[in-house]
Amino acid sequence: MVHACTVGDDCVIQDGAVVLDGSAVGNGCVVAAGSVVFPRSTLPPGQWCEGAPAVPVRPVAPAELRALHGAIRAGRRTGSPAAPAHASCSISSGDGRAGYVAATVTGVGELRMGEGSSLWFGCAIEGAGPGVAIAAGSNVQDNTVLRSGECAVTVGADCTIGHNVRLDDCAIGARVLVGMGSTLAPGTAVMDDVLVAAGTHTAPGQVLEGGCLWGGRPARPIARLDERKRQLIQRSAAVYRAYAKAFAATQAAALRGTGGP
Repeated sequence: MVHACTVGDDCVIQDGAVVLDGSAVGNGCVVAAGSVVFPRSTLPPGQWCEGAPAVPVRPVAPAELRALHGAIRAGRRTGSPAAPAHASCSISSGDGRAGYVAATVTGVGELRMGEGSSLWFGCAIEGAGPGVAIAAGSNVQDNTVLRSGECAVTVGADCTIGHNVRLDDCAIGARVLVGMGSTLAPGTAVMDDVLVAAGTHTAPGQVLEGGCLWGGRPARPIARLDERKRQLIQRSAAVYRAYAKAFAATQAAALRGTGGP
């Protein structure tokens, strides 16, 4: 996940890494797999950087950098979750008014959408278990994986699940924002009114108390939510409700134009 930042020439961003807003990655840097480059941070050129936050740990020799580039371009990446099968989801809605599902969502299983909810491009449903439920007014952003094995994945009302998030057998309350690149482990329970910082990982079975900003690996409470952060959560949900309405109309028109359903 590379978002609103500056990445120099000849860099390698490995699998599962997150590079956040306002950061700058110097020429010839390697951001190691699973690392998080925190907002507004700077990584110097020619360094192997890792951790959360990512910091330089050693220089990278030119030959090593060339080998890393070659391995990625040859498709020899490691450590990525297996891609789900490319099959249609079974979509149902309790009140008959399903939310917006982008055309490139893939996966299998039961998906229940509330009114005004949205599931965005590149998301994957692995719902072989009890399925996935996204409540009214909530959005799940690009490239997020929702995996239901032993338990349903549930997202409460007016939530935002950021880009490149992984949700495994977890329950999320109302008015929650889960930042980009986060991973919620199986059994995680997120209470109402929570902000999960980008790149956060929870421990299996962890409970995130309401009214707090959580971050880290494993997640820990950092601060109580102030009014500014609460408004951020509300604005994000409202913006994506408007996006969903516009994209749904465009997608429907495109399908009609190609003879689709």
